This record gives sequence, structure tokens and C-alpha cells, in this order.
Amino acid sequence: ARGDLAALKKFKEQGVRLELADAYVMSPLMIAIQRKDLAMIQWLLLEAKLDINRVFRAPANSMLSKDSFFDKKISNLLEAVKTGDLEIVEIVLNAKGIILETKDFHQALYQAILIGNTDIFDKLCAKKFNVVQ
Repeated sequence: ARGDLAALKKFKEQGVRLELADAYVMSPLMIAIQRKDLAMIQWLLLEAKLDINRVFRAPANSMLSKDSFFDKKISNLLEAVKTGDLEIVEIVLNAKGIILETKDFHQALYQAILIGNTDIFDKLCAKKFNVVQ
């Protein structure tokens, strides 16, 4: 059902837990973010009420697990920043109840620098939200 909003709606009606991740540590929300599917992102956050703060651990054998800076965790904000799409980053940053651990916030800033997107970097720096240790 990757990329199929109608299928996700049907799964939700049938009681499928949409917050779970697949074998590649990708949740439906992360897949929607990667695909830049604004309608699906908004539906998952507003209608399916997925937790924007949910993070997933990368498997021990993944490339991400070999990078100590990223602490083997994948957050929705980090995935949004990786897209380089300011609108998607704004949707995630404005999601109801967003709380970031300091390291998650720093990872997002670091990723914005890596991709050379000053608009996203500036948006992250300007956003006032809860950052916890």
C-alpha cells in the first residue's frame, strides 16, 4: 500500500496499526514524507493521528547504525529534512504536540547543512518548540 492513501484509509477502518514500521524501519508516515505526498502526510497526522514524535531504531546491519552521530534513530523530522522540501519540513514542525530530543533537533540541523538548504536550516532555527534532553 506504499503511496496509496485509499488503502491506508481502508487499513485504518479494519483496525490495522498504522504506526508500525516495516523491515526497513519505515512507517507509513516516513514513506509519505520521503515520497513528498502532502495529502497522505496530513491525513496520517490529522485523521489517523500518528505520533509525530515516534522514532524508530535502525537495524544493527544498516548503514545508519554505523554512523555514531545519528545514534541509530530515525525521526520524522530527520526524514522531512532529508527531502529538502521546506513545505514538508513545515508540516512536520507544525504538527500538534511535536517534542524533540536535543539530539534529534541537532541531527535535523546537521542534515540541513549537509544538503545545503539554508531555508530549512533557518526554519529549524526560528521554530520555537519543546526540545528535551
